[in-house]
Amino acid sequence: MQPLLRRSLSAAASASGRLLRRALSTAAPGSRPPWALIHRISMAKASTRGASLSLAPPPSPSHIVVPGRVYDAGADRSEGEKDCVTMVGSGAHAASAEGFLLLTSYKFRVREHPLSKIGLSRVVLDLDRIPPFEIVSQYFSRFVCNPISGEMVRLPDFDGQEENMSDQYLGIMTEAAAGRNGPPERYAVAQLTDEEDGVGGGRRFAWRRFE
Repeated sequence: MQPLLRRSLSAAASASGRLLRRALSTAAPGSRPPWALIHRISMAKASTRGASLSLAPPPSPSHIVVPGRVYDAGADRSEGEKDCVTMVGSGAHAASAEGFLLLTSYKFRVREHPLSKIGLSRVVLDLDRIPPFEIVSQYFSRFVCNPISGEMVRLPDFDGQEENMSDQYLGIMTEAAAGRNGPPERYAVAQLTDEEDGVGGGRRFAWRRFE
């Protein structure tokens, strides 16, 4: 990882950890729930610099609003194609013991299948294995988010944005300095990928870590 990015991540982890620890430790007893359920992530209507969290006591769901820049995938080769629509979304895939969140955003460009336009029933489409639409392009981005400060740090795309597919096997861990019970000085994000190994149809797991 580039030194500048490493310093950025380390500084973000340290500052975010202090803010989160301070918020949790100074809160009045019972004012902060011991855990939260993230139900929905939506995009802010106005331009914002970071994320915002509407924290609800469990079992009520909490809500995160993220800035629109998380869906910025740069130039899209399908922008000029006809009959294409854009679909965006995001999800919280993991949380650390300190409360950091690992978020993933995605942007799809899809085109309706020609046969789905002529009024065929869904039963006919299913029998003929005709998908209602085809994916023209897809882009994924991953962020480490401090829900208290709203800070979001984007992780690098080693495989490119079109290949970041295995979002369900992501995890995040934090560690305090010298094992002390304090704010985290560093964190690591891991991805476990189930891939074809090309030998007898078997599978293998690839482990990646960002520190």
